Amino acid sequence: MLKILMICALALGCLSVRGMAQLVFVSDDELLATSDLIIIGTTLDDTRVPNVPYYQGGLATVRVDQVLRGQEVKTVVVQHAVAPIMPPGQVMSDHGGFSMQPQKQYLFFLSRAQCGYTIVGGGQGMRPPEDAKKFTTRMANLPVSITLAEPVGPFFFDRIVEVKISVANHSPLPVRIYANTPLVGYFYSPRSGDYVTFAMAPIPQVINPATSGIIHMGDNPPPVEIPAGQSQTIQVKLSSVQPESWRMLTPDTYFVTPVAVRARVFIFPVRPNVTDNRGGYNAASTWISSWVGFASPSKEKS
Repeated sequence: MLKILMICALALGCLSVRGMAQLVFVSDDELLATSDLIIIGTTLDDTRVPNVPYYQGGLATVRVDQVLRGQEVKTVVVQHAVAPIMPPGQVMSDHGGFSMQPQKQYLFFLSRAQCGYTIVGGGQGMRPPEDAKKFTTRMANLPVSITLAEPVGPFFFDRIVEVKISVANHSPLPVRIYANTPLVGYFYSPRSGDYVTFAMAPIPQVINPATSGIIHMGDNPPPVEIPAGQSQTIQVKLSSVQPESWRMLTPDTYFVTPVAVRARVFIFPVRPNVTDNRGGYNAASTWISSWVGFASPSKEKS
């Protein structure tokens, strides 16, 4: 009987490790390129919040000991996934959830969210505090920067909105970017759900900054190569996706709510004479405030 119990315990342990291992890998460059706030902080408490969708049911209060990037704050509220409570005899292996140890210090990579902040890459955005020196050095030499041109929106459901995203390559090597670029964001209103996304309409346009001329149009544009030290602008037409929580509202309802949006671009380094150019990562712009919802019924559709 004892042997059977030990085998079961080992099996559960393997399932738990496998669940964390199957999360999408987040590189150091992506942590730096998508984080709004990078801090060394100490966990004060970590509470499971019941009835929260998508297993984002953990809220931790973190004391800020040192700010490496972002505004100076004393404490932050961090939302994260927790392991779901399963019926006896059932195990979910791929939840990616975890709990933070109270009074333990971490290097946190955080992204703004409706509740406060989320950890970039799940548990991958928590590193030992001694890693701070390495990341501070890397932060001073980020290879690429993303800019979402203002103003952005407002975004009305079933309407087309055009945005411009500029990508500057500061590295000594060329990089490739992909014009199939979405916007992501979150609602300021707690009654509107956590996140808002935008689906791209089928006409992305890549602009030559030297001539302001369109160098590509189409449904599936090829990757755009940006030489070292140069910039490129992507002009994209988008339409916002109506969240499930808004299904009760009818299309003739004139209702909008504030959101924060940012552009995410996939960056692919190009290393000459190297057969395996691995190392692509996501990079993001800063957040911009906008509006999303139903347009006035008197407005004509695009």
